[in-house]
Amino acid sequence: SPKNAEAQNGINEIAMIYYKLAEKKMKLGRLKASMTRVERGLQVAPNNPELNQLKREITEKWSQ
Repeated sequence: SPKNAEAQNGINEIAMIYYKLAEKKMKLGRLKASMTRVERGLQVAPNNPELNQLKREITEKWSQ
C-alpha cells in the first residue's frame, strides 16, 4: 500500500542518516561512537545492508 511504502521510505531515510553519522565517526577513528550510530540505525532498520556492512567493518577494525 502507498502508506506502507511511505513508511518504508521514512525508515530508509532514518537509517541512512545514522549511516552517514557512523561513517563520519569511523573515518575520524572513533569506533565506539560509530558503532553507537550503527546500532541505533539497526534498531530502526535491522536489515539495512549499508548499516550491516559498516558494522562488519567497524568490528574488523576493532579486532586489529
